[in-house]
Amino acid sequence: MKDFKMWIYSETKQPKIINNSEFEEQKALGWADSPAQFLKLEAVGIDKDKTDAGDEQEIAKAQQALDAVEGIVQSLNNQLNIDTMNKNQLEAFIKEHFSIDLDKRKTLKQLRKQAKQISGA
Repeated sequence: MKDFKMWIYSETKQPKIINNSEFEEQKALGWADSPAQFLKLEAVGIDKDKTDAGDEQEIAKAQQALDAVEGIVQSLNNQLNIDTMNKNQLEAFIKEHFSIDLDKRKTLKQLRKQAKQISGA
């Protein structure tokens, strides 16, 4: 698998960028691939007592908040990689993550734009 850049997050430290091949080592040190792990539901207006009690509306709100965070993380990671890739790397990245073949006859700028559209970056 190709080594891509990714953001990782800590409850007490600033986020940092690593190669995805380093993630397992960093995970063992308390880092996560999303800040959602450290999200305090109360901070976004969700009653944790209600989610713990099985309140379906609060659970749905919590899931929506976590999904939003995950979407932002994915977009940031895609942006990080797309802006630094050459044509071959872009082609491999989009093929691996989205099963789409890029037309490498286009300019690098055009391919990056297309890759951002495909990935939501």
